[in-house]
Amino acid sequence: DREQITAHQATLRTLTDTKESQMFRAFATGADGFVFFGAGEWAPAKQAFLRSEQLFRDHCVGYAYNLNSIRGMLFRTMYCLGEIRELGQRLEPILRQAYRQQDRYMIIVAESAAGSVVAAAEGRVEDAERAVLQAHERLNHDAVHLQHYWVYTAEAQVALYRGDAAAAYQRMAWLWPAMKRALLMRIVNCRIVVRSLRARAAIALAYAEPGRAKTLLREARADAQMLAKEHERYAQATSRSLQALIALAEGHRDEGLQSLSEAAQGFRDVDMKLCAAAASRREGHLRGGDEGRALIQRAEVAFADEGVVDLDRMTAMVLGVASR
Repeated sequence: DREQITAHQATLRTLTDTKESQMFRAFATGADGFVFFGAGEWAPAKQAFLRSEQLFRDHCVGYAYNLNSIRGMLFRTMYCLGEIRELGQRLEPILRQAYRQQDRYMIIVAESAAGSVVAAAEGRVEDAERAVLQAHERLNHDAVHLQHYWVYTAEAQVALYRGDAAAAYQRMAWLWPAMKRALLMRIVNCRIVVRSLRARAAIALAYAEPGRAKTLLREARADAQMLAKEHERYAQATSRSLQALIALAEGHRDEGLQSLSEAAQGFRDVDMKLCAAAASRREGHLRGGDEGRALIQRAEVAFADEGVVDLDRMTAMVLGVASR
């Protein structure tokens, strides 16, 4: 309930002003970031996380876990915004410090949420796989925690990037029931991301294994329909992109093109520029002609601005299926 959340935020800010404590301000600002992030409002989430990070880092001794948690959320937010260059710049010193201090938690967070993404964008497939492996090796396998969500979704994304749809599908098939048992599916963003990745992997696998296509596309359609019921706008855009890929896989070209166009606009409306670029690039290759070339050119500029090297693979990672 957004009204209740807003009321709680106001109460927290009042307490913060009363206490005049930098620690209280760090927690309150971080809480704002979590609220914005949960609603898919990435730009204000980023600003709140940046402010919270600065307060924890410069004024709060003994709050390393809280600082690292905020940094992890900042990494995820920047990926949603498609700000890969800045993500890489922020990652390097933090990751170096994490390894120097043997900070297991921060290595898991940084490698899965940022290291794998930056390496993939720069075309360093082996480094992306190594980042995921470094995070995976540090997991506690006695139970399923939020860190498992970070690592296994990163594994699935890297698998889609390298064209291994089966590996991505298998990982998500394991993760979904595991997270459900751990009650992590009650976290809206986790639910949206895992459902989206599961559907993207199913669609990619349908192209790779035509004999299973009917079943896999039915699974993906069910996930797309559930995403459409979420309140967050980025979930709606994600649903449209999935519906587009399903329609195209089933030979419904006009429906697929329309849904791709709507998905791209939906992603632009929530500042997810790489997702928008991926959808537009896919649409451009299908449309062809001057209109298609214009879509492709704009999309490729967006990718180039963030240092993306292999556009087809990045499109497969972000969208589920490569442009061509």
